[in-house]
Amino acid sequence: DWFAIGSIDDARAYVSIIDEVSAKGGCLNSLQDKNSDDGQVLQRYREWLLSGELWDLLEFHYRFALHLVQRLSRNEWARPFGAENLSTLLTKAYEEEFHVTEIIEDPGFQSVARALRNATVYALTLPNLRREVRFGIAQKWKQKMKAGNEEFAAAVADFVQDYNWETAHRLKGKGHSVTTEELDSLVRLIQKRSSELVGALLLAYGYARAPKVETGQPEEVVSQV
Repeated sequence: DWFAIGSIDDARAYVSIIDEVSAKGGCLNSLQDKNSDDGQVLQRYREWLLSGELWDLLEFHYRFALHLVQRLSRNEWARPFGAENLSTLLTKAYEEEFHVTEIIEDPGFQSVARALRNATVYALTLPNLRREVRFGIAQKWKQKMKAGNEEFAAAVADFVQDYNWETAHRLKGKGHSVTTEELDSLVRLIQKRSSELVGALLLAYGYARAPKVETGQPEEVVSQV
């Protein structure tokens, strides 16, 4: 009910989303029902399948991000969801009600999501990246999202300042940075659309595999996780 198929391209997109989740090497394959923590993440996914509600999907992605970081930090296999399939799913299923395109295509949103990705998933899986791994950032942002727009925007700004300093000094300027204009754009978006929606989407994208448009950049090599 939450994914209308009106063309062959829609059908291909739907199959791609299913394969990413459940095919051999699919994202859910690192989750095991016998593990209680994993079982709770899987239960969130099942709840979303039944409800089709955006908030259930985003809560699943938050919990999967915690699982992903935990696995990768122990050098265990786990596969992040892909940003491109995530965009397809969100726009096909939730554009009419939530106008998600305005958020996920905002340049500030994209840049900060890229920074978060570099500081978590890629910092863990690409040793040559030379970035510090930001453990616990998903949990911190989750708390700040609930505290309101100002609290969340301040937390994001603190992260961006620290991340840009690392780019300028530790990486000698050879890496991605978030511009002032991009951060301002994201802050305006938070004020307009709410910290909980923008923040939840930001976490989903920040712990996802980079879109192809970023492939080839020094910090966006496609990881084999």
